[in-house]
Amino acid sequence: MTIETKYNIGDEVWAVVENRAQCLRIEGVMINTLDETFNECGKLVSYRIRIKYYLGDGYWVKDIDCFPTKEELLKSL
Repeated sequence: MTIETKYNIGDEVWAVVENRAQCLRIEGVMINTLDETFNECGKLVSYRIRIKYYLGDGYWVKDIDCFPTKEELLKSL
């Protein structure tokens, strides 16, 4: 299985952290599976994944809440 992320460790992204638009560097990536479905033999047949980026100081932000530019972040609000 290959999982491609939108951003990589070291990339800078814009996100709302502490109620402010901030440009932060990605320090880590976490990928979780959600809504796992197994067949009658116990084989995993479907799932959803959630990707979060660690932006330092204890802040984890979902991939859909990260933007490449400040303008794109502001358009999303």
